Amino acid sequence: LVRSRGLGDVYKRQDLKLGVLLVRQGELDRAIALFRQAITSQPDNVDALVDLGGALAKAGRAAEAVPYFERAIAAGARTAVVWNSLGFARLESGNQAGAIDALRQSLRAKPGQPDIVAMLQKLQGR
Repeated sequence: LVRSRGLGDVYKRQDLKLGVLLVRQGELDRAIALFRQAITSQPDNVDALVDLGGALAKAGRAAEAVPYFERAIAAGARTAVVWNSLGFARLESGNQAGAIDALRQSLRAKPGQPDIVAMLQKLQGR
């Protein structure tokens, strides 16, 4: 037997998977709408927050993406990928100091990322 709560969770995961596929197909507006729906029902859903931030960034809306990456981190996301995404979204929105901070956090999460080290050196004028 499937409990209704479990079934609802399956639908939410399916929506996120569909959203990721839509992003890959370039249907960013549809994907963004799905991710927003997921966040409306689960405001601390790390996957939905990261996916929405990524879709917004890919759509050239970095300033809108920043708070979703920040919320994902506040909800427990600590991977280098999320920190890098936040860093580059901040950089694209004109927040160089914030970008540097996020990229440093990324290197703490996963040392030895040569591209991130090079970007930090560039941003810091070295």
